Amino acid sequence: MSNHIARARTALTTAVTRSCDARDATDADGRAARRAPHTADAPDGHDLIPDDFVATWDEEADREITTVAEALRVAERAPSTTPDTERRRCPDCLSVKIMPRPDSTPAYACGECSATFATPLPAPTDARTRAAHAPETGSLPACPDCEGEPLYPVPSGVSVAARWLCGDCGGRFERAGSRQATLGEVHE
Repeated sequence: MSNHIARARTALTTAVTRSCDARDATDADGRAARRAPHTADAPDGHDLIPDDFVATWDEEADREITTVAEALRVAERAPSTTPDTERRRCPDCLSVKIMPRPDSTPAYACGECSATFATPLPAPTDARTRAAHAPETGSLPACPDCEGEPLYPVPSGVSVAARWLCGDCGGRFERAGSRQATLGEVHE
């Protein structure tokens, strides 16, 4: 999720919480406390949301967007700007469509296969550096079942009963064949 969206979500949550708190708060004389109204310089009242946040997401929307809350709804539905190689994965299907479940156990769910799990797999770039069996340089091996590549090297300490996972066919195995042997390119 982009930094702007995270900042907007935090600001909106804080503003709603504080406005609820302000309704219930009273001053020393027993009168209801009042907050300063939002200004054009700080549309969220806290100067956390970028000035062009609403205008930027208004251009992306199919209808006019005029509030931070509307802009945030549009932004949350937009595709991620983080490359897939830097996103965590579902341990069952390797999808990047994982969602936190804050008040549930297990703590995560997959939007692709509906699996639930305690901890997502690390991003492929992190997994490669954390898996002792992954080659340090060069390309990763291909799947011996479907010849898909690259395989996901499962890091040590992760609760997956395999050392390699294939995102193409879902294969799980302990040993990855070399690409040459898999494709019949090894000559005697």
